[in-house]
Amino acid sequence: MPGAKAVPGIPGRLSSTCEQQGQEMKSANALIKSPSIRVRCEHFGALAWQTSPRRIYRLDAAAAAALLLHDQPRPEDQQAPPVAGLGLTGEAWHQAVAGLRDQSLLVPVHAAPAGITAEDVRAARHVLDSDTPRCAVLKPLWVHIQPFTRCNQHCIHCYCHGGPKADPFLLPVGTWLAIIGQLDDYGVFDVYVTGGESLLYDGFFTIAEEILSRGMGFGVSTNATILPERTLAQLRDLRIGTEIGRASCRERV
Repeated sequence: MPGAKAVPGIPGRLSSTCEQQGQEMKSANALIKSPSIRVRCEHFGALAWQTSPRRIYRLDAAAAAALLLHDQPRPEDQQAPPVAGLGLTGEAWHQAVAGLRDQSLLVPVHAAPAGITAEDVRAARHVLDSDTPRCAVLKPLWVHIQPFTRCNQHCIHCYCHGGPKADPFLLPVGTWLAIIGQLDDYGVFDVYVTGGESLLYDGFFTIAEEILSRGMGFGVSTNATILPERTLAQLRDLRIGTEIGRASCRERV
């Protein structure tokens, strides 16, 4: 599992003296999942990741359950949490929590901790049972979508049957926004938009903003033959990376 840069926790009240700082450190007796970390269930346990900088962690089943149960402040020193319903022993639980803390996936928090209850364990068990794949398959890390087919070119090698006379939208933009939400909920890291020539349509930027607002990685392919200043400014504002397609210099292609 790769090393991790320390992820800051939720800070407490700033103190004006070293004595007060020491007292606050002693009061940080709760742990919570780092706010920058997201999790998705896998057949082996889970993948956890942060988006900036991109770091991905492979978790076994015990670590996945422990991280899931730390969605709110939990006691750092709870001796015997009722985790048998997750197939864990007390020793396995404490080892999982220690490993998550070492990698800054769990961070200290100045808050009143809530002890783990049997109901918490049942809720975590339900999430694991419903979200974990039934067979040994890894969920996709990235997805290509093709919202637009119309293009200002008609290249003979194009695989999407696009061109100036193609339908401009395969689906309404609102439908694509809903699809992006489903991909995000599923745990897809990156979405790559292809076409058609996406930069012909204002709807492209609506889709791009939705992807980026969710913290997902994003890119777009374009033939870069139509780039007015307004479009360039929007690309710069959103910090969108592009892949420029140029299969040949020959006009007939």
